[in-house]
Amino acid sequence: MSAVTLRWAQLYNTWYRKIDMSGDVYFEDDFSQRIIFACPFAGPIAMIKDPGMILRVKDTTSSFIKITSSCGDVFCTIEPDYYKSIVKLGWNDNERLVVVLEDGTVFIYSVHGRKLRQFHLEGECVTEGVIDCHIWGSGLVCLTGNYQLYALMDFEEPYTIKLANPGLEVEPVCWTIIEPQLSVINTLEVLVATESGTILVITRDKVEDMVISSNGPFSRLSVSPNGKYIACFTKDKSVWIVTADFSTNLTTFNTKSEPPRQLVWCGNESVICYFERHDPEKNESDYLLFMIGANLKYISYNYNEPVYLVPECDGVRIIGKNTLEFLEKVPDVTVDIFLEDSKSHSSHLYKAAELFSQENPKADKYIRLIGQELPNAVDLCIEAAGHEFDVNIQKKLLNAASFGKAFLDFYDPEYFVSMAKDLRILNAVRSYRIGIPLTYQQYNVLHVDLLISRLTHRHHHQLAYEICKYMDRRTDDVLVHWSSMKVQYDQYLSDNEMANQIVDKLKELPGVNFAQIAATAHREGRKELAIRLLDYEPRASEQVPLLITMDQLRRALAKAMKSGDTDLVHLVLIHMLRSPDISPTELQEILHEYEDVRKLWLSLCTQEGDSALAYLIDAYDYSNRPDKIARLKIEKQYDMGDELNYKKLEESQHLYEDNQYLFESAMTGNQIALLVQQNVLEQNDGRQHLGNSLSETLYDLYYYNQGSQASKLAKKFDVPPKRLSWIKLRALADVGDWEEIEKWAKNKIPIGLVPVADVCIDKENFALAAKIIKRLRNNDDKAVLFGRIG
Repeated sequence: MSAVTLRWAQLYNTWYRKIDMSGDVYFEDDFSQRIIFACPFAGPIAMIKDPGMILRVKDTTSSFIKITSSCGDVFCTIEPDYYKSIVKLGWNDNERLVVVLEDGTVFIYSVHGRKLRQFHLEGECVTEGVIDCHIWGSGLVCLTGNYQLYALMDFEEPYTIKLANPGLEVEPVCWTIIEPQLSVINTLEVLVATESGTILVITRDKVEDMVISSNGPFSRLSVSPNGKYIACFTKDKSVWIVTADFSTNLTTFNTKSEPPRQLVWCGNESVICYFERHDPEKNESDYLLFMIGANLKYISYNYNEPVYLVPECDGVRIIGKNTLEFLEKVPDVTVDIFLEDSKSHSSHLYKAAELFSQENPKADKYIRLIGQELPNAVDLCIEAAGHEFDVNIQKKLLNAASFGKAFLDFYDPEYFVSMAKDLRILNAVRSYRIGIPLTYQQYNVLHVDLLISRLTHRHHHQLAYEICKYMDRRTDDVLVHWSSMKVQYDQYLSDNEMANQIVDKLKELPGVNFAQIAATAHREGRKELAIRLLDYEPRASEQVPLLITMDQLRRALAKAMKSGDTDLVHLVLIHMLRSPDISPTELQEILHEYEDVRKLWLSLCTQEGDSALAYLIDAYDYSNRPDKIARLKIEKQYDMGDELNYKKLEESQHLYEDNQYLFESAMTGNQIALLVQQNVLEQNDGRQHLGNSLSETLYDLYYYNQGSQASKLAKKFDVPPKRLSWIKLRALADVGDWEEIEKWAKNKIPIGLVPVADVCIDKENFALAAKIIKRLRNNDDKAVLFGRIG
């Protein structure tokens, strides 16, 4: 048991241990000349040249962004043209590298260096520029050149919001953030250490001064993983640990050193300062980790090379050129089992199993000491196995649990089986080849589904696939991603060979998204491969849009018709209508194959208006509907308004006449004749007549005292006398020509005198109305009309 506790160290009443995960770890780069950006949960590492070193050290990789695994395995090297404009790198929750530039541009890359997205921050991020940035799993906060803060809360919806104005006149000494999910008020909080010595807590709505200038200015700030505590490095070289609301002072420890290179939390119980010291006389450097715990206790660790600390939810990952360690608080269950002279039941069970394997009869003694607590001891041994990296110790702890189960009448094996599965997965991903040295606690927080996703995007498809099968998860996403990558990278395979290999792998899986693989093939310029893969896609809603993107409109229409989805059919028709590569004649040939879609096509062309006129005419011509073509041309002429050309209506008339539509031909001829007369009238009186109806034209003539012209026009078009009388009466009344009405009423009027009297009353010419009423013969009409006059 001493071997297990050999690397343990006690900090007050808490035990810590360093787990050596180095193995074959080797980083090509000198960490003293690199700025490191590590992804949490044993994620990948991005590094760039330290700008302070560029002038002093000649290095051909100085303008590269290098991405490696936690173990130093190089994924890719990115050589961007914007290298000198980089402000900060970071990682989101999906292991995507986020790069923020001075002008507010944000790039997002995969771990293999493929640019996935690009967008721009807004507001003063553009006008004033970005001088610093903090990136967390789902968003980022930028500090602009005029010391304003802007936040982006979700990389998926990159909307920039401005935080409250901190009122800074100079750049902050340092600043950090409390992520929204860790904040007590459930919102993003920015902690800014000012030159005046205080700390400002800034949210979207307000700025709160913590009024703590006695300890400031603070050169380092660090937030605990649970968001409840803040570690500050003060002006008097002390580490001050305080609650997140700065109300309770927890401890102050004087380091008697200059500000550390890094100040990070190790779990939620202790703080680590990382110091780099250089002795110019001896030309030697000293690298020191200084862990501070409760009651002013501390532990120090020395290194002979530069390292970088990556805070995790349960400890600190320590990485260096030849170093990969994990410093954590020893779990309580592990302490209970392995600490010397432990009297815990789980320790007794572990000792009993060890003695039993040695065929030592004292094993029975320890089993009896456990008594009724045996089920709990079994559970604790299983739990402790999860926290171990050493496979041999894992096996011993599980053997101890299995040994204890043998003495129980009933024990639910689910926890044992689950832990065995989890450990098998953890041991697989911790290998150097995979390079994800997760702890058991990190694994539980991350969840196996996200781990599978990370393995998939790192191109560890085989392991991801095996884990899916092992944990009874669907393998679709893994196989689809594998297929997409195969299409992207295996260029030596022909389209047929590639399609056969992919289909053989996926054809037995129901509902596999072949469209996603086909989209990758299309992006890679392998059009025939994409078309062939789409034939295996069961969802028309996935097939049709991609076929449209590929300009395969005939195929898209066939798939849409087969699906019976009118929305998809309509979508294809819209693209056909707007495609410059399909002529009206070709369209009619296509539609001839799908007669059921013709009505939808005609409706669409009608809605599109002038842009689809040629297609609509061709459609009616193909359907042998000359009457529709003639009517369409007439409507088109009238839509032109002032540019109406009545001579073109003759084409429609002839079209009607040639196809025995006699009534329509006659009506069109009458309209043409009216337009001719209206044109003559316009030339004579200079008023607008063209395009008006016959009744409107007659009304205008009477209104403007051209009664003789109105009579001639009415006679030419055989206007019934009663209709003409109504038009004349309305026009004269509107213009107020009562003298002409009185004169006209003395004659016999086709509509009679009652309407004339009604109009006079409506227009409040009661005197003329009374004269006309007196001439009526029907006493009932007289009584009603005189009643209206009053």
